[in-house]
Amino acid sequence: MTPTVVPRSAIESHLESALDGVDGDGLALARETVEAAEDRWYGQLVAGAYRSLPGRPDTDRAVPAAAAVELVRGYCRLRSELLVQLTDSRPHAFTRDEVAALLAGDYLYTGAYSALAAADRPDRGDCFETVTDALEAVSGAFVDTYVGTGELPPDRVALVERTAGRIGETAAVLGARLADADDRHLDPIARAGRSFAAARTIRRALDREPGSAMVAVPERPAERLGEHATRRREAGRRALGELQSSADVSALRRLGDAQSDA
Repeated sequence: MTPTVVPRSAIESHLESALDGVDGDGLALARETVEAAEDRWYGQLVAGAYRSLPGRPDTDRAVPAAAAVELVRGYCRLRSELLVQLTDSRPHAFTRDEVAALLAGDYLYTGAYSALAAADRPDRGDCFETVTDALEAVSGAFVDTYVGTGELPPDRVALVERTAGRIGETAAVLGARLADADDRHLDPIARAGRSFAAARTIRRALDREPGSAMVAVPERPAERLGEHATRRREAGRRALGELQSSADVSALRRLGDAQSDA
């Protein structure tokens, strides 16, 4: 069960506001993709990073950014499924209308910015830049994996790092930025978020049937995947250990240990 740093209902309310008024063939699929998440782990990661900094007990300020990251998560998941369907690169049961899937991804993409616009921060430019960089990185990872013409097969674990891992990093960075973190806090929190998200996604890949809806499914022996996930989780814990003693990283540690994902 995912630890709760902010009420899930608060995140859901902002998700609804971000998608409110959107119309078109892809809207239902956009909502379906966002609602399909079993938890709001990435959104909670934003709030956990925010709360970890001294003097930040009230996490309400982090909720809009938490919703934005959940929309980025939905975008990543939908694009991954669509590319698997289009390329037929592994066993799957995806039969979605391609136009509707593309439109739904666009709704989630723009909805992330709509949600972030509600963040209580006079200068939100750095937060928008963080989300933009993440979306570009995720798109680049998909291009390299599914469109690239290199002779070597794509590294699925690297894809996890560049998608789920990057979204985890983004979540942690947004929370830290909203708490006005300096570089001493920002860098280790970012590395922890990336490591925990990568480990989490790999663990879930081991628990699911081939073709299940995932951000990315590594294609390596289970034992090696399990070892990699353990290493990434330990890397996240070490990163948290670099923070000053004034930081309260208990919520981040609990999130790093949580197993469930969608």
